Amino acid sequence: RKVLVREFKYSSYRDEPDKFDLMGTVYVAKDGRNVVGTVRVRREEEIHRVQRVAINPEYRKKGVGSLLLKTALQDYAKLYVMAPADTVLFYERYGFKKTGEAQKGKEHTYWRMQNY
Repeated sequence: RKVLVREFKYSSYRDEPDKFDLMGTVYVAKDGRNVVGTVRVRREEEIHRVQRVAINPEYRKKGVGSLLLKTALQDYAKLYVMAPADTVLFYERYGFKKTGEAQKGKEHTYWRMQNY
């Protein structure tokens, strides 16, 4: 909630949690009892989509997001993500490429990136 509700401004009533949490795999990184990062992977037809990447600001640039994404990549062969422009380089390090499709959101422009 610290990231999705406070930082990304999701509604704690409408958006978080959402109906897809029960339909996907949620990877969780913890420091002791504290959740410091999450990634959700959800099936969409023949591929899987990376969603809800949320890393506590105090743990960013410390490998938490990388660990979560690497774990998802071990479990799923074909992944795509709608990546905010400021995260494109992060996903490129793990073999994702822009498809040329962009989507304008409330806060960001999102690029479709995939590893296949």
